[in-house]
Amino acid sequence: MKTYSLIVMALPGFLFLSPPVFSQSGGSPARAGHHFESPAVSFEYSYPLVLCKGGSQTCEGCNSPSLTESKSTMITCVGYDKKIYSGYNLSQAPTLSIAVLSDIHDEAKCLAFPEDELASKPKDEQFNGVTFKTAVHEDAAMSHNYRSYLYRAFHGGRCYDLELLIATVNVGVFDPAERPKEFTAADERRVVHNFTRMFNTLRLGGS
Repeated sequence: MKTYSLIVMALPGFLFLSPPVFSQSGGSPARAGHHFESPAVSFEYSYPLVLCKGGSQTCEGCNSPSLTESKSTMITCVGYDKKIYSGYNLSQAPTLSIAVLSDIHDEAKCLAFPEDELASKPKDEQFNGVTFKTAVHEDAAMSHNYRSYLYRAFHGGRCYDLELLIATVNVGVFDPAERPKEFTAADERRVVHNFTRMFNTLRLGGS
């Protein structure tokens, strides 16, 4: 039975991902397979083997949050190892960007999504005692489909923006002999569930 963990630590006011930690099969907590420490921001985290630090050799990188015109400061990027979904109709492996919208200091503005661009009505969700405004954004272009799961929290005067991006290519554009394995709705639920388990370890500075 493989057991994984996830921890993120930061200076006060920055994002923390911390124990308790999980195994994918529901086992007891244990040490993670990966660890990262940033000398620039002075935070560190451990994360499960199925996930990886964005921009590493085996992991997709993250762009700054795409659904806002605000200035953003990336804290970190967490993604799936590229090999996990190799051969699927994904244009990139699922990635989660974690950022602070550095020019937003107002809770109402932080938690306001452009509802005409959303595929779901915004709602509140609790992750380890912290309330996030959540929604889903969908977009499509030239047989590519993009679904972003959005999570916003205003805490300690900062606007935290988490975006989980899942990008797929329509399998119908491939010749049958070269058609990749389809990333299904069940696969997507599994990915979202893995990140949700991670969110349930969240601690924000001062909480």
